[in-house]
Formats: sequence, structure tokens, C-alpha cells
Amino acid sequence: MVFLTMSDVEVQKTIGLYCSLMDEIKFRIEWIKSVIHAKISIAETIGRDIGFLELRLICELIALSCAVAHGDIKETRRGRFTEKYQADFFMKALEALKSDFYPKPMLMIEGQPPIPTAVGQIVLPPPPMQSGFLTKSDLVKLYRDCGERLHRGYLPDILDGKQIESEYSMIGKAVDKIVYLLNYHAIDLITGEEMWCAMIGGPNGEAFAGKVTARRVP
Repeated sequence: MVFLTMSDVEVQKTIGLYCSLMDEIKFRIEWIKSVIHAKISIAETIGRDIGFLELRLICELIALSCAVAHGDIKETRRGRFTEKYQADFFMKALEALKSDFYPKPMLMIEGQPPIPTAVGQIVLPPPPMQSGFLTKSDLVKLYRDCGERLHRGYLPDILDGKQIESEYSMIGKAVDKIVYLLNYHAIDLITGEEMWCAMIGGPNGEAFAGKVTARRVP
């Protein structure tokens, strides 16, 4: 594995791109919610297809955002990383480079800004979320399950007259897990630093992120 030294400009560009991907995920989540909560008049079977398609795209966006965050690992900028879009490929390839590449959901500390904004600012390390979020294995399974559900079905099912179910409950639970994962999270970088991100929004309601040194207990 080759480590690249990134300039301050490159770091800020990476953070900006990462946040834009978080905002896209948030946008797609709101559309899913509009469908499953009947804010949009649409047939349930079509709503189901939209939900699974958007979930599959969100899985890809999460995997791609991990590759973006780890841009200081040279391998993420060449070879198959530049030729693939599949979420399960990125998850496996990143795991081989750095096992702790995935977002780590955190709990906000009351009275403390979620993202440090000043150089040298000392903050308490947010406690990790223990459960309820989309894990690495969950993401790969969800990605593949969504792919299966985006097909009309097998011939025997068609011949037997099997009906398509809306599966809104499954879609809603997957959305909740994604939100718990990304609302407030950290990514451990190869440098020993971290990137903290608040997808729920910083200024102007957009995703907000910053690079911090390794956590220290005061």
C-alpha cells in the first residue's frame, strides 16, 4: 500500500466532495421517505421499485464515499478502483487495503459542536454508537438484495401468479439503518487522523465535515 501526502487544498477538496456525496444520499433518502409515507401518489409496486433502486444507489454512494475519503491511499486512485462502480467491489477492495475504512457512527455530545471549526480546538471524543446502524456486511447484503428485487421474478413465480409485495417495511428499516450510520460519523484515515462528518447538516443545512487529529482523552 502506498501512502500519498495531500496538500491542504487537496484535503479540503476531498472533504467537500465527501460532503456532496452525503448530501446526495440525504436527498435520495428524502425521496424514499416521500414514497413510503405516501406523500407522492404512486402505485405501491412502482414505489417499491423506486425504493429498492434508490437504496441500491445509496449503497454505491456510501462505498464510493469511502473511496473518496481514503484518497491518500494511492491504490484507490488507479486500476480497478477507477473502472468499477459496484458497492460490493469497493467494500471488498477497501477492506483489503484498510480494514477500518468504513464510517463509524457516533453520538453527539450535548453542548459540543459536532465538527471542530478552529485549528487547535480541543473537543471530547464522541462516544461510538453501539447498534442499529448499517454495518459493512449489512451494506453488501442490502446491495445484493436490492439487485434481486429489481427484477420481475423467476418464471415459476410468474406461472404461479405470485404477486409483488410492496415491502415498504423492509425499505423503511434499511433507511433507518443508513441514517443511524451517517448522521454523525467518523472515518479513520491512514495518517492516524480522522474525518468527522455531520450529515444531518452544518451551515445552510448541508453536510459538514472536518479533519481532526487522533482522539485524545483530556
